[in-house]
Amino acid sequence: MNSQEHQDVDLDVVIIGAGIGGISAGYYIGQLKNYSYAIFEAREELGGTWSSFTYPGVRSDSDMFTLSFPFNPWTKSNSVAEGDEILEYIKQTAKKFDIDKKIIVGHNATDLDWSSEDQRWTSTFKKLDGSSAVITSRFLMLATGYFDHEQAHFPDLPDKDTFRGPLIHPQFWPKDVDYENNTVAVVGSGATAISIVPHLAQKAKLVTMVQRSPTYITTRSRVDSIAKLLLKLLPLNLAAIILFFIYEIVLTIKIFLYKTLPNFGRRQLQGYVKKQLPKHVPLDPHFVPRYNPFAQRLCWTIDSDLFVSMREGKVSVVTGDIKQVTSGGIEMEDGQFVQADIIIQATGIQCKLLGGTKITIDGKKFNLGETFLYRGMMLDGVPNAVVLLGYLTSSWTIGIAQTCEYFCNLIEKMANEGHNQVTPIAGPEVKETTKPFPLTSGFLVRASHMLPKSADSWVWRYRSEPLLDWLDIRLNNRHQSLEFK
Repeated sequence: MNSQEHQDVDLDVVIIGAGIGGISAGYYIGQLKNYSYAIFEAREELGGTWSSFTYPGVRSDSDMFTLSFPFNPWTKSNSVAEGDEILEYIKQTAKKFDIDKKIIVGHNATDLDWSSEDQRWTSTFKKLDGSSAVITSRFLMLATGYFDHEQAHFPDLPDKDTFRGPLIHPQFWPKDVDYENNTVAVVGSGATAISIVPHLAQKAKLVTMVQRSPTYITTRSRVDSIAKLLLKLLPLNLAAIILFFIYEIVLTIKIFLYKTLPNFGRRQLQGYVKKQLPKHVPLDPHFVPRYNPFAQRLCWTIDSDLFVSMREGKVSVVTGDIKQVTSGGIEMEDGQFVQADIIIQATGIQCKLLGGTKITIDGKKFNLGETFLYRGMMLDGVPNAVVLLGYLTSSWTIGIAQTCEYFCNLIEKMANEGHNQVTPIAGPEVKETTKPFPLTSGFLVRASHMLPKSADSWVWRYRSEPLLDWLDIRLNNRHQSLEFK
């Protein structure tokens, strides 16, 4: 049944968010026959993260062959793309499939209410002019991502107000900042720091990466020679499928090996770094993490650009605790002083699932932190709704595509069998696990009390193995623990 048979709703499907998740949802819903939808975006431009993040060096930290849309494969031989290139690719995809015509910008979702009596969602949006819009729908797809676009993570830097230069967080990069021939201190050691430091080093006088503790770093080539050959010799779709499985299978094997044999993984990763370092820079303490490989996501350099900059004397690394910020830089607890004209606080994001939207079920407030996550995509007790989440250890888009395919199949099943409502129900046998996340990244740990619970049961746990999840949905009872009405 679709909106033509349900004249009491405005749309069959409301999609919230116009990033990779929202564009994917629009495509898959568009493949269903006679289902109406619209994508509501809080900002004034589609693209999500790739529209919001504009700092120097912003790029994919996953390969583009698995990060790209399955229905519009990446056709270039570069396995890594810059942020503006990814944004253009997303826009081109939306236009190619007429998804852009379904996007309504400047609409921030504030309230989502499900009525069991009416079997529909009522979504309230705040528009840029301050007015409100109310839309009813049968289904809801939440493609809001996982981080807060308004607030970043700012750990305390003692006496930072005494600093005479600009103190910048990459998430809110100002257009007018001039770092050419300046000394720059980048506080942080995660993916943002690893990507921004070598880029700044191209123009800055000196860039110092100030880290409390190091992370595991590896490298990949910007241009993939195998991809270049396959894209030249094979039909595009066949080449894209082969490249997808090459990259995903290699990553899956690497994760399995490094988690099963952490000492082996540690030797492999640190062996690469040791060969890249200048002779005067020791491996320990700068590149010996406190955790095992893949307890946090790996950081990637592109063609070893970070270490090339270090060997050229353009980048240095300081490891330890910060004592205080002074007018001219950063003083460390061990007495080292990092001179800086500019301080960049690449200290991470704040996690914010569902975009901070208030959800009520029959007028009762829904608490995300008290519910279980079903198959990494639906919420216990929440009808006709899906949360578009990707994988934390693999490319985000893989999880998005799996979610969209599953939910669209669910919608078709309901239409064929005459159902109007589907709800995941966690029975009393579902028990919370003490280790809900496949990663221990800081932004997840900080937000653990606000995120859905995970169980040991396969369907009530956080997803972390794309290939196994793909097989499970196709081979096992794909509708286990779902209640239809």
